[in-house]
Amino acid sequence: MPQTLRRKYAQYEEIEFLDCYKIHCPLSFRVMSVFFPSRFVSESMPSTVIEYLACGKPVIATTMGSIPEMITYDGREAGLLIQHDLKQESFVDALREAMLRYMKDQVLLEEHKRNARIIFDAQF
Repeated sequence: MPQTLRRKYAQYEEIEFLDCYKIHCPLSFRVMSVFFPSRFVSESMPSTVIEYLACGKPVIATTMGSIPEMITYDGREAGLLIQHDLKQESFVDALREAMLRYMKDQVLLEEHKRNARIIFDAQF
């Protein structure tokens, strides 16, 4: 399909087709190692999770909505999950533990970085 569209609209210089690997990652995404989405109740499928995966960044996220399915694919994981319905103090503790896990386990962090791009390509 993309090649068909490229040929069909080739004469229009204002249309640029970008391959997935040419995604522009904002500076803020490039300087951060991991993304932390909000706990907003209506956040069922945050686009920022998709953007982070596209940039090869793992996420520490809640179990809200479709997030668990967004960061896993075919036995691969690209993030760590925190129960979304924890009380604030427990949530802060769980977030701290997830952050420390990535800080202490560079092998896991690098694996999740590699998986982020694979999962993005497969699902989005």
